[in-house]
Amino acid sequence: LSEKAVISKKITIVSKTGEEITISRGFETDDMFQVENGATLTLGTKETGKVIVDGASDNAIAYRTVMNAGKFVLCDNASLVNANSSLNGAALLNSGTAMLSGNVTGNKVGGGTAGKGGAIYAEAGSITTITAGVYSGNQAKQGGAIYCLGTLDVSGATFSQNKSNGAEGGAIYAD
Repeated sequence: LSEKAVISKKITIVSKTGEEITISRGFETDDMFQVENGATLTLGTKETGKVIVDGASDNAIAYRTVMNAGKFVLCDNASLVNANSSLNGAALLNSGTAMLSGNVTGNKVGGGTAGKGGAIYAEAGSITTITAGVYSGNQAKQGGAIYCLGTLDVSGATFSQNKSNGAEGGAIYAD
Protein backbone atom coordinates (compact mmCIF):
# COMPACT_ATOMS: atom_id res chain seq x y z
CA LEU A 1 0.00 0.00 0.00
CA SER A 2 1.22 3.50 -0.76
CA GLU A 3 -1.29 5.19 1.55
CA LYS A 4 -3.92 4.32 4.16
CA ALA A 5 -6.89 2.33 2.84
CA VAL A 6 -10.10 3.65 4.38
CA ILE A 7 -12.74 0.91 4.37
CA SER A 8 -16.25 2.39 4.36
CA LYS A 9 -18.21 -0.61 3.04
CA LYS A 10 -17.80 -4.39 2.85
CA ILE A 11 -14.43 -5.37 1.33
CA THR A 12 -12.83 -8.84 1.03
CA ILE A 13 -9.20 -9.31 0.01
CA VAL A 14 -8.30 -12.77 -1.32
CA SER A 15 -5.72 -14.51 -3.46
CA LYS A 16 -6.21 -17.32 -5.97
CA THR A 17 -6.47 -20.84 -4.58
CA GLY A 18 -3.00 -22.26 -4.00
CA GLU A 19 -1.32 -18.86 -4.30
CA GLU A 20 -0.11 -16.24 -1.83
CA ILE A 21 -0.24 -12.45 -1.84
CA THR A 22 1.59 -10.12 0.49
CA ILE A 23 0.39 -6.58 1.15
CA SER A 24 3.31 -4.50 2.40
CA ARG A 25 3.49 -1.10 4.04
CA GLY A 26 4.80 1.52 1.61
CA PHE A 27 4.45 4.49 4.00
CA GLU A 28 5.02 5.26 7.68
CA THR A 29 2.69 8.11 8.55
CA ASP A 30 -0.62 6.35 9.20
CA ASP A 31 -2.39 3.03 9.78
CA MET A 32 -2.46 0.67 6.77
CA PHE A 33 -6.21 -0.04 7.00
CA GLN A 34 -8.89 2.00 8.74
CA VAL A 35 -12.21 0.15 9.01
CA GLU A 36 -14.99 2.64 9.66
CA ASN A 37 -18.08 2.03 11.81
CA GLY A 38 -20.60 0.03 9.76
CA ALA A 39 -17.94 -1.30 7.36
CA THR A 40 -16.32 -4.77 7.12
CA LEU A 41 -12.81 -5.77 6.08
CA THR A 42 -12.24 -9.50 5.51
CA LEU A 43 -8.76 -10.85 4.79
CA GLY A 44 -8.87 -14.24 3.05
CA THR A 45 -11.60 -16.86 2.89
CA LYS A 46 -11.55 -20.58 3.60
CA GLU A 47 -11.61 -21.38 -0.13
CA THR A 48 -8.70 -19.21 -1.34
CA GLY A 49 -4.93 -18.89 -1.09
CA LYS A 50 -2.93 -17.07 1.57
CA VAL A 51 -3.16 -13.35 2.35
CA ILE A 52 -0.30 -11.81 4.36
CA VAL A 53 -0.36 -8.23 5.57
CA ASP A 54 3.17 -7.17 6.50
CA GLY A 55 3.19 -4.10 8.73
CA ALA A 56 6.99 -3.71 8.68
CA SER A 57 8.41 -0.36 7.64
CA ASP A 58 11.78 1.20 6.94
CA ASN A 59 11.27 3.27 10.09
CA ALA A 60 11.60 1.15 13.24
CA ILE A 61 8.34 2.56 14.59
CA ALA A 62 5.39 3.17 12.29
CA TYR A 63 1.63 3.15 12.84
CA ARG A 64 -0.74 0.19 13.23
CA THR A 65 -1.65 -2.33 10.56
CA VAL A 66 -5.45 -2.22 11.15
CA MET A 67 -7.55 0.30 13.06
CA ASN A 68 -11.02 -1.23 13.34
CA ALA A 69 -14.19 0.62 14.37
CA GLY A 70 -16.46 -1.67 12.30
CA LYS A 71 -16.01 -5.39 11.67
CA PHE A 72 -12.65 -7.02 10.93
CA VAL A 73 -12.36 -10.69 9.90
CA LEU A 74 -9.00 -12.46 9.68
CA CYS A 75 -9.58 -15.89 8.12
CA ASP A 76 -7.45 -18.95 8.84
CA ASN A 77 -5.39 -18.50 5.67
CA ALA A 78 -4.51 -14.87 6.46
CA SER A 79 -1.82 -13.30 8.66
CA LEU A 80 -0.91 -9.97 10.26
CA VAL A 81 2.87 -9.86 10.70
CA ASN A 82 5.86 -7.67 11.65
CA ALA A 83 4.17 -4.42 12.74
CA ASN A 84 6.29 -2.23 15.04
CA SER A 85 4.21 0.66 16.31
CA SER A 86 4.63 3.33 18.95
CA LEU A 87 0.85 3.04 19.45
CA ASN A 88 -1.05 0.38 21.42
CA GLY A 89 -2.03 -2.64 19.30
CA ALA A 90 0.66 -2.74 16.63
CA ALA A 91 -1.26 -5.16 14.37
CA LEU A 92 -4.85 -4.33 15.39
CA LEU A 93 -6.60 -1.69 17.44
CA ASN A 94 -10.14 -3.01 17.86
CA SER A 95 -12.96 -0.73 18.97
CA GLY A 96 -15.60 -2.68 17.01
CA THR A 97 -15.93 -6.41 16.35
CA ALA A 98 -13.00 -8.62 15.36
CA MET A 99 -13.30 -12.29 14.36
CA LEU A 100 -9.87 -13.87 14.10
CA SER A 101 -8.80 -17.34 12.99
CA GLY A 102 -5.57 -16.43 11.19
CA ASN A 103 -2.01 -15.95 12.42
CA VAL A 104 -0.76 -12.82 14.20
CA THR A 105 3.02 -12.95 14.64
CA GLY A 106 6.09 -10.80 15.20
CA ASN A 107 4.27 -7.58 16.17
CA LYS A 108 5.68 -5.10 18.71
CA VAL A 109 4.67 -1.93 20.48
CA GLY A 110 7.58 0.44 21.09
CA GLY A 111 10.08 -2.16 20.01
CA GLY A 112 8.56 -4.47 22.64
CA THR A 113 9.45 -2.25 25.60
CA ALA A 114 6.48 0.12 25.79
CA GLY A 115 2.72 0.27 25.31
CA LYS A 116 -0.04 -2.30 25.50
CA GLY A 117 -1.02 -5.17 23.22
CA GLY A 118 1.95 -6.09 21.04
CA ALA A 119 -0.42 -7.59 18.49
CA ILE A 120 -3.93 -6.54 19.57
CA TYR A 121 -5.34 -3.76 21.73
CA ALA A 122 -9.08 -4.20 22.30
CA GLU A 123 -10.83 -1.12 23.66
CA ALA A 124 -13.66 -1.09 26.19
CA GLY A 125 -16.94 -2.02 24.47
CA SER A 126 -15.20 -3.99 21.71
CA ILE A 127 -15.76 -7.68 20.95
CA THR A 128 -12.79 -9.84 19.98
CA THR A 129 -13.35 -13.52 19.10
CA ILE A 130 -10.36 -15.77 18.39
CA THR A 131 -11.18 -19.29 17.16
CA ALA A 132 -7.82 -20.45 15.76
CA GLY A 133 -4.43 -19.20 14.65
CA VAL A 134 -0.92 -18.81 16.00
CA TYR A 135 0.04 -15.84 18.17
CA SER A 136 3.82 -15.89 18.45
CA GLY A 137 6.68 -13.44 18.90
CA ASN A 138 4.50 -10.48 19.86
CA GLN A 139 5.83 -7.98 22.44
CA ALA A 140 4.72 -5.01 24.53
CA LYS A 141 5.14 -3.66 28.04
CA GLN A 142 1.74 -5.15 28.98
CA GLY A 143 -0.10 -7.89 27.10
CA GLY A 144 2.60 -9.27 24.83
CA ALA A 145 0.03 -10.58 22.33
CA ILE A 146 -3.28 -9.08 23.53
CA TYR A 147 -4.34 -6.28 25.86
CA CYS A 148 -8.12 -6.35 26.29
CA LEU A 149 -10.50 -3.93 27.97
CA GLY A 150 -13.52 -5.25 26.04
CA THR A 151 -15.02 -8.71 25.56
CA LEU A 152 -12.53 -11.43 24.63
CA ASP A 153 -13.37 -15.04 23.69
CA VAL A 154 -10.42 -17.31 22.86
CA SER A 155 -10.62 -20.97 21.81
CA GLY A 156 -8.45 -23.12 19.57
CA ALA A 157 -5.56 -20.66 19.19
CA THR A 158 -1.90 -21.31 20.02
CA PHE A 159 0.08 -18.74 22.02
CA SER A 160 3.86 -19.07 22.22
CA GLN A 161 6.91 -16.87 22.79
CA ASN A 162 4.91 -13.69 23.39
CA LYS A 163 6.58 -11.31 25.81
CA SER A 164 5.50 -8.68 28.29
CA ASN A 165 8.41 -6.48 29.26
CA GLY A 166 6.40 -5.17 32.19
CA ALA A 167 4.83 -7.23 34.91
CA GLU A 168 1.58 -8.36 33.33
CA GLY A 169 0.30 -10.59 30.55
CA GLY A 170 3.02 -12.35 28.60
CA ALA A 171 0.36 -13.56 26.16
CA ILE A 172 -2.91 -11.93 27.29
CA TYR A 173 -3.74 -9.11 29.68
CA ALA A 174 -7.49 -8.70 30.28
CA ASP A 175 -8.86 -5.98 32.53
